[in-house]
Amino acid sequence: MDDTQEPTLPKRVIKISPLEEPLRLRLMISHGKTGRYATLSHCWGPPEMSPLTTTSHNFEAHLKAIDWAKLPKTFQDTVHVTRQLGLTYLWIDSICIIQDDTEDWLTESAKMGTVYERSEVTIAASHSVHSWQGLFLNRSSQSPPIPLPNFDPRSKDLCIYAEAFLKDYAAIQPESGPLAKRAWATQEWLLARRMIFYCRDRILWSCQTITQEETGEKRYNTARNPKWKIITEHYSERQLTKATDRLVALNGLVSELSKRLNDSYILGLWKNALPDQLLWQVSQQVKEPSNPLQLPSWTWASVPVGIRYMIIKNAKNHCRQIDTSVSGSITITARLKRIYDLRDGGDHRLNGLYPGICGAVGGDVYASNAKNTPRMFSYVVDRDNAECGWAVLDHSISSDASLPPLYALALMGSLTRKASEQDYTVPSGAQSSSKIQEYWILLLEAQDLATHTFTRVGVGKVYGQEYWKDSAVQRVTLV
Repeated sequence: MDDTQEPTLPKRVIKISPLEEPLRLRLMISHGKTGRYATLSHCWGPPEMSPLTTTSHNFEAHLKAIDWAKLPKTFQDTVHVTRQLGLTYLWIDSICIIQDDTEDWLTESAKMGTVYERSEVTIAASHSVHSWQGLFLNRSSQSPPIPLPNFDPRSKDLCIYAEAFLKDYAAIQPESGPLAKRAWATQEWLLARRMIFYCRDRILWSCQTITQEETGEKRYNTARNPKWKIITEHYSERQLTKATDRLVALNGLVSELSKRLNDSYILGLWKNALPDQLLWQVSQQVKEPSNPLQLPSWTWASVPVGIRYMIIKNAKNHCRQIDTSVSGSITITARLKRIYDLRDGGDHRLNGLYPGICGAVGGDVYASNAKNTPRMFSYVVDRDNAECGWAVLDHSISSDASLPPLYALALMGSLTRKASEQDYTVPSGAQSSSKIQEYWILLLEAQDLATHTFTRVGVGKVYGQEYWKDSAVQRVTLV
């Protein structure tokens, strides 16, 4: 965005009187007017702590004036910061969107990505649980840094600070505050050009290039990483008041990314990134599946927990063709094989069929955190009763329940790696193999074998070309 040109204001903004005049606020309809404005990123809090909202009942009154006394402390602090920055306009979701008008909410919430991207600065109440706490929380007495004298004449402008060791490092991290757990904040943080994070013990300034503390120390802000797989990993663990907003809360971000990527977005994934983005796994145990939107099984948005993408290095696409449908199904032409069995993923010693894969399986399982999902992690077993891979199911299965027939669909395959590499050490006494072939797979359950229609039930990895010797390339549809 060109900083020399004023952006078009959102449909509605809060107009604030300048510093030299008495403080006055009112809701203003912009009618396409341009101007520089600030935005607020905040937690609404529980229902009993809800902030001031604009509804169809008070809309006309807000156009005339907004009662200062009714504003929660966070909103009041944000108004003061906005005035001090010399800005006239402020956008706050609860006031600038008519909350009891479904059509207005759907229309304006879809524009949130643009609203935050065009904002001059986004003010983030990072550590405030609700909007009545304010931006400025009580700080620890140990946190203020102390300037030290500088006696070096060659660096008179150099400032050196000393500070006490922080026992609670989370108090100065935006990622550790309650706002970072709010799903709607994801697009606000990623699209904002500039941000001021108000943490409990520190204020941080962040732009698209750097993040810096009030002390001048530079920081790496993981919450502003623009890579989609990292975005969805963080986002999937965040909280939503309405489970049905699991994809809606990303619409603004998706709208902006679509322009940059020149790609098609499909229910949480990007078409040009398939099959890579199909290879996600749940990061915690799912005891009670919940899919209120009835989303297809292949999207991470269909599970009610956080997800992690499988670690994939030096891999090639093994799918001959991938087609998407407006109905939400994906058709993939790839190698398919019936899985003989899954064995409970206990800590017993592996007895792999193929020489040299024991270390590979152990290293990959450890790196993927697959064992953080008890009752969902299993070893893939060949018909010779040998473990030749591993899998993580999307939902837990009770110990007395039997598995339905499952199938492995090969999506990606690695370049060969030497078994002598450090993380692939062959156990003593095992016959060494010079090369290991790895395959990233989806675990599927058949819905209709006649039409080759399947649902996803998990993800995994198998080792060795021998595993696929009795398989065939088939065209399957995932729903």
